[in-house]
Amino acid sequence: MRKKKQNKNNNHYEKRAKEKKRQREKQKKQFLQLKKPEKFRVSNASCIQDTIEIRKISPEGIFEVGENRYSITYQMNDLNYVTKTYEEQELFFGEWCRILNALDVHLCKITVFNKNRNMEAFRANVLYPYKQDGFDFARDCYNDIMESKIIHSKRGIEQVKYLTITITRTNYDDAKLAFNSITSNLVKEFASIGCLLLPLNAKERLRIFHDFYCMGEESAYNFDIQNCLSQMRDFRNDIVCDSVDFCENPAYFKTNTMYGKCMCIDPDSYPDDELSDDFFDELINISQRSMFSIDIIPIAKAATKDFIEGRYMAVQSKIQKQQQKRNKNNDFSLDISYPVRMENENIEEMLEDITQNGQKMFWVGIHFVLLGERLEEVEEASDNIDLIIENHGCYSNDLLLRQREALATILPYGTRHVDSMRSMFTRMAAILIPFKVMEMQMKKQPFYYGCNKESKNVILCNRKQLMNGNGFVFGVTGGGKSFTGAKLEIGSVFLNTNDDIIIVDPTHEYMDVAKAFGGSFIEISPHSTNWVNPLDCDVSLLNANVVLDEGCEANELEDGTDLLHIIAQKSQIMCGIAEHSMEKEFKPQHASIIDRCIKILFTDIASQPIKERKVPIMSDFYEILKQQKDEEAHDIILSMERFIDGSFNTFNHPTSIDVKNRVTVYGIRDIGEQLMSVGMLITLSNIRQRIIQNASIGRATWLYVDEFHELMNKK
Repeated sequence: MRKKKQNKNNNHYEKRAKEKKRQREKQKKQFLQLKKPEKFRVSNASCIQDTIEIRKISPEGIFEVGENRYSITYQMNDLNYVTKTYEEQELFFGEWCRILNALDVHLCKITVFNKNRNMEAFRANVLYPYKQDGFDFARDCYNDIMESKIIHSKRGIEQVKYLTITITRTNYDDAKLAFNSITSNLVKEFASIGCLLLPLNAKERLRIFHDFYCMGEESAYNFDIQNCLSQMRDFRNDIVCDSVDFCENPAYFKTNTMYGKCMCIDPDSYPDDELSDDFFDELINISQRSMFSIDIIPIAKAATKDFIEGRYMAVQSKIQKQQQKRNKNNDFSLDISYPVRMENENIEEMLEDITQNGQKMFWVGIHFVLLGERLEEVEEASDNIDLIIENHGCYSNDLLLRQREALATILPYGTRHVDSMRSMFTRMAAILIPFKVMEMQMKKQPFYYGCNKESKNVILCNRKQLMNGNGFVFGVTGGGKSFTGAKLEIGSVFLNTNDDIIIVDPTHEYMDVAKAFGGSFIEISPHSTNWVNPLDCDVSLLNANVVLDEGCEANELEDGTDLLHIIAQKSQIMCGIAEHSMEKEFKPQHASIIDRCIKILFTDIASQPIKERKVPIMSDFYEILKQQKDEEAHDIILSMERFIDGSFNTFNHPTSIDVKNRVTVYGIRDIGEQLMSVGMLITLSNIRQRIIQNASIGRATWLYVDEFHELMNKK
C-alpha cells in the first residue's frame, strides 16, 4: 500500500512539473511572439511599388500597414537636452521614462531622417531678395554667408525627427477613434517636456518616402490625394524612384541615383550596464544622408512578470539540482556555482525593478541606413558609424541578404521585418534619447544669426513673429556682442525689411552702421551742432478748434492729430527736465505751472494761420514761464536757466538733423554726467514719438540700446 501511494504522489508531482513546463513554454512563446518579424505585403516583388509596405491610406494620414494594423506619424521638434545641467537632465530623464512607460501600442518607432535640404525652397524663403536700392551688394554678402554655412556645416543636410505609432484594430473606423485618443494623450505628454508633436496628413507623410527615394528631386513632389482617387491611380507611383536593386550586393542596395547600406546594432552586443546618454546622439548627428530608427515594443507588465518568474523558477530548479547532486556526493556545502548565482541575482533584480521600481520591459532595436552617391562614400560612413558604436561597447550588423527587410523596418511605415531586438527595461530604453538641442529655423522672412554651437546648423529667426520680440545680448567685453549680437541683425533688418532702426550708442561704435546704410548719426553733446528740440512736432497739423475746457473731449483732425495729446506729451517732457534739474524740490505745484505754460504755448500756435506757425523751442516756453506770477514759477525759472541761456543750451535749438531717416543713431558718449539724465529723457522722448508715428502707419521700429548696463547706472 505504501508503494502504491508513493507512486501516486510521484505521478502527481510529474504532472505538476510538466504543467509548469508547458506554462513556461507558453509564456516564453508569447513573450517572444511580440518581436516576431512581420510578413511582406508582396513576398516576391516584381516592381519597386511592391516594396512599399503600405496597403491603404487615408487623407488624415492613417495608413493600413498590415493585417488589422494601422499607423500614424507625427513630426516632433528637437529639445534642449545637452545644454541642460546635470540635475535638469535627471529630471528630464525621469519624465521621458514616464512617457515610455505610458505607451500602450503595438509598436512605437522613432525615426531621425538626415535628408537633403531643399535649397530651392531655402533660397526662396530665406535669402534676402534684391531691391535695386544700391544695397544689393550687401545682400549678396549675407546670402553667400548663409548658403555657405548651410552647405559646409553639415553638407546641406537637414535633420527631421518623426514618431510613428502602430496599433492593432479590426477596422479603419476603430483605428481612427483610437488614434484620436492616442494623439490627444501624446501631444499632452510630449508638451510636458517641451516637445511639439505635429500629426502628419497623407501628403506630408508620403513626402518622407518621396524625399528618401528621390533625393535631389525633393521639389518635384506634388501628390494630391483627390486627383489620385479620381484617376484611380496608385499612390505609390508618386513616391518611388525609377528602380531599386537588392540583388547586386548582399550588403547594399542601389537605386537609380543612390547607394544604400542597411545596418543595425547587434542585439547581443549591448552592454549589461546602461549606455551613455550621448550614444544615440553621436549616431544620428553624422554629416551623411541617412535614416535611423528606434523600434520600441511595449511588453505588458503581467506578461513580463510571468516570464521572469518562470525564469526564476527555472534557476531555482538549477540550484536545487546542484544541491541534490552535491548531497549525493556527501558535499553539504550551501554554495552554488558562480554562473547560476549571477543569473539568480540578475533575475531577482529584474523582479524588484518590475514590482518596486516602476520599470517596464520593452523589445528595442536600432536600425539605420546610410546613403551616398558613390559606394566609397557609403563605406566611409559605415566605418565612421562602426567606430562610434564600438566606442560605446557595441557592434554593428551588416544585415547581409536582408537589405529589403531592413529598409522596410527603417522607413516610418510602422512595420518591422527584421528580428534584431533586445529586451530592455525602461531606464535602458530611455537612455536612447533622440533629443539634443532645439533649432531656431523660422521659414517666413527670417534673419541670419550665425550657427548653433551644438548642432552646427544655421540660426534663422524673425523676432517680429515671436510672442515677445524683445531681447538681450550678454557677453564679456570684447566677446562680440555689438558685432554678432546687434550689427549682424541690424544689417538683416535694413536689407530684408522696410522697418526703421533706432540705436542709442553710448560709445560711438555704431557710426559705421549709420554711414554704411546712409543713416543719420546724431551726436548729443554740449559742443555738438546736431540739435534735438524736445518741443519739436508737426505744428501744421494742430487743430485750432480744440475745446480746452476741463472735462471736454478734444476734436481730432482726420489724420488723428490731437492738440491735447501734444500738450500732455510736451508737458511731461518739460516736467521731466525740471524734475531732474530741481531734484527733490520738484512739487505738484511746479508741474501745474509747467502744464499751464505748455498749454498757452501750443494753443497760441494752433490759433495762428498754418503758414505763420513756427516750431517752438525751449526759450519760447521760458518766456511764457517768466510771465507767470506764481512764487513757485521763480524756482522753475532758476532751475532751467542753464538749459536756456547757460552752458547746457544744446537742446534750445530747432532740430537740425533728419530724425526720419530709416537708420538713426543717437551718440551720447560726450554728453557729460550732468547733462546725461536730461539728454536721455529728451532722446527717449524723441524716440517714443517716432515709434508712435511708425505704429500709426503700420511700420515696425527696431530699437537698440548698446551698453545698457551703463545707462541703468545713470540717475
